[in-house]
Amino acid sequence: ASLPEDSKLQSGNFYIPRLGQLNAPQYLPVSMSRFVAKYRVLFDDEIHIPKRLELSEFGDLADHIHILLLGQSRETWTFQRFAPFSAARIGLDLTGAKVNDQRFAPYNRRLEEKLARLLREKSPFYVGTHIDEIGGECVAHRLFIPMSDVGRRITHCILMSV
Repeated sequence: ASLPEDSKLQSGNFYIPRLGQLNAPQYLPVSMSRFVAKYRVLFDDEIHIPKRLELSEFGDLADHIHILLLGQSRETWTFQRFAPFSAARIGLDLTGAKVNDQRFAPYNRRLEEKLARLLREKSPFYVGTHIDEIGGECVAHRLFIPMSDVGRRITHCILMSV
């Protein structure tokens, strides 16, 4: 079955893909593994069946979930929901800000590049990004999941980051 072209879904409902085999390191952080397991339980269905996205179903993992919104120009992404974990980390809630906002540096390093990849590939993917922090380097583990509230066109992204 295929997705409708441009019929807008009810608020909070999305076409959300299954999470297939991830090309990820053998050992993901525990919280990322827990998220993947829960996601597969909630959204292991055909993509043409709209589903309600209730972040509360992810429990404490919801604190690590950003919801990104693709602008009308299809070139800019904004934080429709800025993850509480990230807000606590930088001391600021950037809900409504563009993903390249300098207040989120260095944690948004290469984020636009990965979102461009999401639009090209149109499927979920994992990536580890090295980030220079005060006191050393760390790896941001990120899972990008495309969503749509209108049909075939990607309109949103779930970004799980730990």
